[in-house]
Amino acid sequence: MVTELARRGREVVCVSCTEESDERIAQAQTFADERGFRFRHVSLSLHEHPVVRKARSFLKPFSEYERVDELTRVLDEEAPLADIVHIEHLFPSWVGAGRERTVTYLHHLEVIDWEQRTDLTNRERLTRWQVERATDAVLSISDRVIGASSRLVERALKVNPKLETGLVPVSIDPDRYEQLSLPDEPVVGLIGSMFWYPSRSAADEALGHLFPVAGAELLGTVDRPEDFFSRINTLLYPPALGSGCKIKVMEAMAYGRAVVSNTEGFEGLSDLPQDLLRPLDDDE
Repeated sequence: MVTELARRGREVVCVSCTEESDERIAQAQTFADERGFRFRHVSLSLHEHPVVRKARSFLKPFSEYERVDELTRVLDEEAPLADIVHIEHLFPSWVGAGRERTVTYLHHLEVIDWEQRTDLTNRERLTRWQVERATDAVLSISDRVIGASSRLVERALKVNPKLETGLVPVSIDPDRYEQLSLPDEPVVGLIGSMFWYPSRSAADEALGHLFPVAGAELLGTVDRPEDFFSRINTLLYPPALGSGCKIKVMEAMAYGRAVVSNTEGFEGLSDLPQDLLRPLDDDE
């Protein structure tokens, strides 16, 4: 979307606030320069005493972005000049509160991902409580959100019925995905970030403790998606619970792989225009 807007002559500024390495930041800057949009990076660092930081996080959960002075300064420069201030995901929206023409895009909602879990430690119970508080607080002070699925929009409206909402499922460009040959033998695989509960639940608590297993291989971290998808015929991804569109499911299909999942894994696809979901002809 950013690249296409820039190609059409729109001025686009991407503001990033992360803990990424200098190398990754330089890569992002090069990408932006080549595609005609501006990129500004701010380090996600807080100059607070640890006790003060904990106290502020307790009173206002997940408000770190709001407390990065440099990020506030950059937004004070850029936001008044913008027709739209697009914020990716919910908790960074603390920093957008009160700014005009701001819209938040909800990829998923942690408050849904944590629901119905009965295996929580005391620390995780505290985290869930903070997630619930932060979700209610941020949505309550927001003016408008766009959800990646109808479930996300409905949940946001439950918290704040006055929200202006839109539904825009995640989309990917299949032309950017290499057509990979299939393995000679049937191979089923699962991929996901194990720190994220939906993926961990789909992987049966990360699977690592079950290995070695005859006929199975544990790859660990892969450098590129192609390194994984080129080895399988079918993606297996049945998360017990997990909100939002699952990029891995969409990418598997873009790579020409079959997907076996459940309602949670296919969330968002039913929100797409049905003519996009028709079966392909043999020659397509």
